[in-house]
Amino acid sequence: VSQSRYGGNNAYRQIIRDSFKPRIKRKIVSFISDDGYASEYNWFCDLLEEYDIRATLAIVRDWVGNTSVGSMLTKEQIIELHNRGHEIASHTTTHQNMNEISSEVVHQIVSENKTYLEELLNVRCETFISPFGANNKTTDNVSISKIISAYHDCNIISGYGYLNPPPIDSCFIVTGN
Repeated sequence: VSQSRYGGNNAYRQIIRDSFKPRIKRKIVSFISDDGYASEYNWFCDLLEEYDIRATLAIVRDWVGNTSVGSMLTKEQIIELHNRGHEIASHTTTHQNMNEISSEVVHQIVSENKTYLEELLNVRCETFISPFGANNKTTDNVSISKIISAYHDCNIISGYGYLNPPPIDSCFIVTGN
């Protein structure tokens, strides 16, 4: 479906909502936090838990405990958040834009991050969140979605200007001073 043919993103989203409305039994809200910042541990998850809400946290293996990219979650914090009921999702080992690399590299960064999280948490990692909302093809013209589906049951695509597959719709929480 071409977005411009149906009047842009909003019209396209309404078409999706209308076509999937009969399948939706209840309203669902999902909170996703990207990249594994320590603020998820320090206040975000605590705030959600006050309302008995859990989040999905997208973790980048090479950023765990890494202070050179910011204040990032440690292994111990990830384990604790998982034990508190938050979902830990895979977000690749390096946070590369998968539209800009080969399928071989995508396979590597997706499979290695899944293995890392499964060994860390001793559970199956079912959810993948695409860095930069990458959902097209690799540089060698391989479908990113097909690669992700070889490793994960769920691939969440979000980002400014990206539309999630039906019946999912995006919204963003922006924090600042």
